[in-house]
Amino acid sequence: MSDKKSSLRKQNKMPDLKGAKILIAGGLGFIGSNLAHRCFNLGADVTVYDCLDPRMGGNIFNIEPIKNSVKILINDILDAHALEREIKQQDIVFNCAASTSHPFSMKEPLVDLDVNSRGTINVLEAIRKSRRDIKLVHVGTSTQLGKQKYSPADEDHPEFPLDIYSANKSV
Repeated sequence: MSDKKSSLRKQNKMPDLKGAKILIAGGLGFIGSNLAHRCFNLGADVTVYDCLDPRMGGNIFNIEPIKNSVKILINDILDAHALEREIKQQDIVFNCAASTSHPFSMKEPLVDLDVNSRGTINVLEAIRKSRRDIKLVHVGTSTQLGKQKYSPADEDHPEFPLDIYSANKSV
């Protein structure tokens, strides 16, 4: 095997998550549920946290094969106290919770702002108040970049969001 192929395999290797306590906010949505499956298969103790708001896209069916092997909490990231209770027990938090519809964000900007900004602040505050060594992975969106200036985009890429949803994900 060439050195280049070997290097790519090492870069794409998922960490061993055996025994890691992971909370996935928005864990019943498309990205969150796929992440729940992957983390569970890598040995993590997974908590799926989702409000199942019909406007947000979560569906219990998304974790059907693992639903009896993960902890499922139907709750909202806007409930800071409930979120804090769960986050303080975790090693890693993936924040996939979001109001994800671009048209909805323009029609109902305050709902989008609440979920995507205040919800994110609630996650950050829960981590800050609980333990400083909890790792956070916050899911963004390519649309927060607006017109891409270079590819692949990285953390230093300028952001020119085109709608309320994209702007709120830039927070």
